[in-house]
Amino acid sequence: MTIRDTSSKSSELLLLRAKIHELETRVEQAKLEKKLASGGYKEFSDKERLRRYIDSNIVAIHRADIYGNITEANDATVKLLGYPKEDLYSGKVKWTHFTPPEFLHMDKAAIEQLRETGRTPFFRKEYIRSDGSRVPVLVQVTAVNREATDCFTIVFDLTESDKLERQLQESEKQFRALAEAIPHIVWMCDPTGKIAYANKRWFDFTGLSPNDHEGRWLSVLHPDDRKLCLQEAERAFRTNTDFNMEIRYRAANGTYVWHLVRAHIIDDPKNGEKIWFGTSTDIDDKKRASDEIKESEMRFRMLADAIPQIVFTANPNGEIDFFNDRWFEFTGLSLAQSQNNGWQLLIHPDDLPRYMNEWQKALDTGDSHEIEFRLRRAVGVKTVKNHAYRSHLARAVALRGTNGSVIKWFATWTEIEGHK
Repeated sequence: MTIRDTSSKSSELLLLRAKIHELETRVEQAKLEKKLASGGYKEFSDKERLRRYIDSNIVAIHRADIYGNITEANDATVKLLGYPKEDLYSGKVKWTHFTPPEFLHMDKAAIEQLRETGRTPFFRKEYIRSDGSRVPVLVQVTAVNREATDCFTIVFDLTESDKLERQLQESEKQFRALAEAIPHIVWMCDPTGKIAYANKRWFDFTGLSPNDHEGRWLSVLHPDDRKLCLQEAERAFRTNTDFNMEIRYRAANGTYVWHLVRAHIIDDPKNGEKIWFGTSTDIDDKKRASDEIKESEMRFRMLADAIPQIVFTANPNGEIDFFNDRWFEFTGLSLAQSQNNGWQLLIHPDDLPRYMNEWQKALDTGDSHEIEFRLRRAVGVKTVKNHAYRSHLARAVALRGTNGSVIKWFATWTEIEGHK
């Protein structure tokens, strides 16, 4: 019968992390462990080195025969079990006494393996302390002699690591509960793109199976977004910066839906490796609405540039944010010259106070306004004799939002010179 390694990798890792800062003599420990790994049931020749390792009290170590008699134990063992050395050495307390009955079969299997190979793997069990309480431990036994009657046992107290493991499991449980509750796709993956975790919303949306999804997220990424997405992900990982990108995922029904993907690089608490933690938010309606607004604005600009009038738009405060091409043709000004009220310099000085008064009144009330005024034509642009200023009719109307407030002003200046 061969004893199996019943320790979990995560428990060993947490244990080693918890102990690492205590290993003042870790060089000696590493040398001894190397000897243990290669020695099997060979005799220990370096008694002094073994003595230093036992006396270091880094971990609990005791020496015993296969019949339960303890011949040596360090202070860490005494602290772990709560028995004085006298009780251990006198035979009053044997290792068979502090092993719970349900774990005795593991000890029997360990003895068999010692006789076969001279060493057991680490395995989990429990010890009964002097006060009757139990302590979880991780044990490895190595034969000191060829007959395997004399054994050297290393014992790690798993109390703290088990506590950390439970805390980790509880944190993971809380995380998963939160991840399932929020209205976003939540996922984690390694640098190669292998998905380590995804919430139910991901599988519901994509139609992928939880049992067959690793690495398949690329299959639901829009072909036009794939190259840029991988490039941006590689850049973000290389520079250790966040990933932010709008991409399209294929839904279970075959349609592509826009998502805002945000990801942050974190250290995996289980193995310390870098992993992506990210969310994908459905922005399809917002994205399509934004595209429709842009398309509408483009159509408006095309229409505004096609008509013979000067057209401009302004924000609720009256700051002009758009002029059509006719404005630049008529005035000869650049966009920079036209902004910051530069356009006011082209209104006839006698008309400017009246125009500004009417314009301000419209801004204050939100009412449409109409006024005639004279606007100066640029020198050298379609020159008309004796008429540097041309009469215009100004009209402005307000666009209101759902709450009734003004969100945009639309205005035209129509040349009426010769029509009066």
